[in-house]
Amino acid sequence: MAGYDDLGVIVTGYIGPAHLRRVASTTDGTGWRVQRLTPAELLEFVTAACDGKLLLAQEVRPVGDIACVFPAVSFLADLTADARREIGTFYEYRDRATGTARNGQPSFQSVQFIHQEDWLQARDMIAAEMIRRERL
Repeated sequence: MAGYDDLGVIVTGYIGPAHLRRVASTTDGTGWRVQRLTPAELLEFVTAACDGKLLLAQEVRPVGDIACVFPAVSFLADLTADARREIGTFYEYRDRATGTARNGQPSFQSVQFIHQEDWLQARDMIAAEMIRRERL
């Protein structure tokens, strides 16, 4: 299995989607692509992140243990570099954990991806919502 650093995935942001329903085959057969979220799905993602219902890739420490927490990301090695660049981050709902990884964090047999453009929007929305909640 390829290591996380070997995959060329750049995870950005300060918080941190692979149900295969989120990964779509392109019609020209060039490979897999992460689907964009609808506005309702984006809002659901932001709310779940703020409520602590998600484990985001950015939360995995040490980062070298990402494959222990999300073993399903190993399929990323088979994707094109362009397809991997479209991934903003990945996550899973905490209640879908199937065990505990060696670093003590939950381990998942599934993973969800979020498109890079959706992630950039979501992380700003998450930050704004967390600030709003602190002020209440």
